[in-house]
Amino acid sequence: MSGSLGWPTCAMREAYPSRLALRTERIRGSGDLWVAENVITYDGTTSMHTVNVMEFHDGKMARETIYFGDPWEPLAWWAQSVALVEPATVRNAQEFADSAS
Repeated sequence: MSGSLGWPTCAMREAYPSRLALRTERIRGSGDLWVAENVITYDGTTSMHTVNVMEFHDGKMARETIYFGDPWEPLAWWAQSVALVEPATVRNAQEFADSAS
């Protein structure tokens, strides 16, 4: 692997046929395992929620698993148990890297 993401991941993202916008809602983790909750928008129109599970080894990304899901309103019986979560504050890449080490 080369770089922080590795060649296959970078090449795939650079060649993707749609214009993507990513808004990170929350990042949690420690050590070599981190999870990011995001909203990804394709070509400025269609948005989906994603969860990225990232595994690092020797300071480089070793594996990334991405789960996609459409947003939905909670069912009436479940709505009483749901609490809205404020998006995380924006952190730059260096802050993220510093917290991972």
